Amino acid sequence: MECLYEVRPVRSNVAINHGRYGPRLDTIWIYTYFMKKNLTTPFSTRQTMQKQKFELFFYSDKKLSHVEMHNHDFFEMTIFLSGKVHLSINGKRYTCTRGDIAIIPPGVVHENAIEATENYERFVIWLSKEYIAELSTSADFKKIFEAAQNPPTYVKHFEFALFSTMCQLVGAILEEQVRFGFGSREIQECSLAIMLLWWSRYFFDFTEEVKPDRQNVLINGLLAYIDDHLGEDLSLDSLAAKFFVSKYHLSHLFRSAMGTSIHQYVLKKRLRAASAAVLEGTDLNKAAVDCGFEEYSSFYRAFCREYGMSPSKWRALQMERYAELDARSTKSREEFLQENEENTASTENRNSEDDSSDRGSILDSLPSDAASRI
Repeated sequence: MECLYEVRPVRSNVAINHGRYGPRLDTIWIYTYFMKKNLTTPFSTRQTMQKQKFELFFYSDKKLSHVEMHNHDFFEMTIFLSGKVHLSINGKRYTCTRGDIAIIPPGVVHENAIEATENYERFVIWLSKEYIAELSTSADFKKIFEAAQNPPTYVKHFEFALFSTMCQLVGAILEEQVRFGFGSREIQECSLAIMLLWWSRYFFDFTEEVKPDRQNVLINGLLAYIDDHLGEDLSLDSLAAKFFVSKYHLSHLFRSAMGTSIHQYVLKKRLRAASAAVLEGTDLNKAAVDCGFEEYSSFYRAFCREYGMSPSKWRALQMERYAELDARSTKSREEFLQENEENTASTENRNSEDDSSDRGSILDSLPSDAASRI
């Protein structure tokens, strides 16, 4: 059986490259091993979790140039392995390369623009809010996930040795996902917990925060205004008048900074806000109006284009999925309790049998007249 932890970087026949880590030999990193083992995941635009605690993906893309603006209701950790990515988070733009790790909390809008210089490879880990709450019973875990949100620290750069260690732990999870051997689930959960502990330990002291790229002050003010006024008029003409600037200049600046038009950005933000309201049980018409859609018909068409179904059907599917997850969680707890009871009963039976056996051995060792008196 091959052992992942014995994998080492392999020297190539390429000259020394003075990279971000200082002088080094170009190496075939451990994630090349994952590609040979066919552990890559085809890229998908799915933004909902199908598992209760976490999901892990290894992506390797040659032609992907852009991931549209989106958000989700879970934590997303991205471990950047190769390529150069411009990651926009809540209007701030970060340039991410190998050695960077981004943690994006639930509800935070983000998108990726990828430079086509080399393969874009990364590990992506989805962590449910329930799993994070479970981990946060530990003060150390609670501190780290709070630091990722208030005030937000989205991207950190990790030094070479620690980054490699974390990649190997993630690799162990990837292998167990396809191996299904004895204790596979436990190995996955333990490896993830250890990786998160390493990440937590060095988050504050031994990492370098990746600062957002410098951006026009006007754009930052515009993004904040849009977030606070989704239910109001956010047309290009209205925004240009609000910020005392030409609408053509504003449109050009926004597209250069965000990679999309103001109209598309506002539409995405409104749809995300409306979908959250719909999921909470808000009347569909009210959700549409509160989030800035003048008519329900325009909201309905935009929602169908974005989600591929009507708002009512989408809400029903989401509620069904949450009910299924709750049922699965309840079933898992019941199975655990039943297994625990069976183990306890089995242990008691063995102890009883051992006591009877010991008593029989003692009686056999006594003289016949002594044994008959007992």
